[in-house]
Amino acid sequence: QTQLETRQGHHRKILLGGMANSSVFSPVLLPGRRLGSFELGATIASVVDVLREDSFTFRKVAVEFCVEDLVSADLSLSLTENGTRLRFDPVSQRLRLIEVFDLSRLSIFYSGSSCCGAVSPTFRLIYDLFGPTYPGEYDAAKQLYWLQYPGVAFAFPIPAEYSKLYAGPSGTELPLTLPNGEAPVASSIRVFSGSDRSAPVLPPLPANSFHMEPVVAEVHKGATWSVRGCSVTFSSTPQDVISDLGSPCTVVHKRLNKLRIHESEESVDGTGCSDYFFNYPALGVDLLFDIRTHTVRKLVFHTNSPADGDFNVYTKCNIALQLTALDGTAVTVGPDARWEELQAILGEPTRPAVHNNNSTSPTKQSFSASSSSEACPFGPSLFYCYPGLILEVAKSGSLLTVILFSEGNA
Repeated sequence: QTQLETRQGHHRKILLGGMANSSVFSPVLLPGRRLGSFELGATIASVVDVLREDSFTFRKVAVEFCVEDLVSADLSLSLTENGTRLRFDPVSQRLRLIEVFDLSRLSIFYSGSSCCGAVSPTFRLIYDLFGPTYPGEYDAAKQLYWLQYPGVAFAFPIPAEYSKLYAGPSGTELPLTLPNGEAPVASSIRVFSGSDRSAPVLPPLPANSFHMEPVVAEVHKGATWSVRGCSVTFSSTPQDVISDLGSPCTVVHKRLNKLRIHESEESVDGTGCSDYFFNYPALGVDLLFDIRTHTVRKLVFHTNSPADGDFNVYTKCNIALQLTALDGTAVTVGPDARWEELQAILGEPTRPAVHNNNSTSPTKQSFSASSSSEACPFGPSLFYCYPGLILEVAKSGSLLTVILFSEGNA
């Protein structure tokens, strides 16, 4: 069941809901690299695949994001029953930070020993297990002492009355035991890449990775995949496409086109078959072929915005859309462009078509791998049409899909 919670512009959408009982999450910690199956630098699609494959352990997952700021604010997957939050870079949608916010909900192992869950994660236990390191940092505002190692950091709450022992340049004491005799217990853990827990960096992509490959798209022409060095135009045949992009994940014929009332002619062959799609969810792209000529009619690029009802059905396509502004200058916009920016470049559009996201979509009906009939919690999306170009935009202004079509095919 899809649910949405909103608080001060931040949204929380339930992605997975599972069984009443679950197994204990018992990951192995590799600092700077991974926590269990969650590897830093992994794409959000691959992480969701892991979650779906083990729904008995991860029975409830929520997507958290700020719909007004999808470019700089983190996109997160919150494993609410496992005390863990996975933070993704909003542009590349790769895992950049793993946070454990409730250590009582999982059992973490390091070098064959438990550091939480089965045992209390006291400062002395962590220090003995991970070894000596530089003096930590005391966050006076949050009353937390951060003990940091390469790739992992532990937060220990410290009462305000003892802050002078650990704050500032003179704070060289290690809180192995507080003056009152109590042992500080870790309240959270961060797993990160880089040297600073507050500014984690993404690990480099493998040399042969195509993730976030720039796709240069030109209206009336087609698109070019810059790393692969191949192109799809409106004269491309299925054989051309398969030769360059590989076999599609699925091939689906259009069963129903609710926009056909607006078209001058229907694309149906003598047997009654209609146009068909090549679906490439791993590329974030769909191609529509004409049933009569067997050439490309439309190219559809998905931004995988969390504001989209089809979120995580497709990998984010790193489209570089080539446009000509009203003053004649050449402009390139990416998948994170907002409607205000696009409208300023292209000018006032015709009246948009409205898609309510809970009925059969005239443009997405054959694209989505999801069988859900639930309404998108963000309301209807709008389709703005320009010559050779259709832009699907969320009510928030986020760009959802870019559609290029050949002359005469709106």
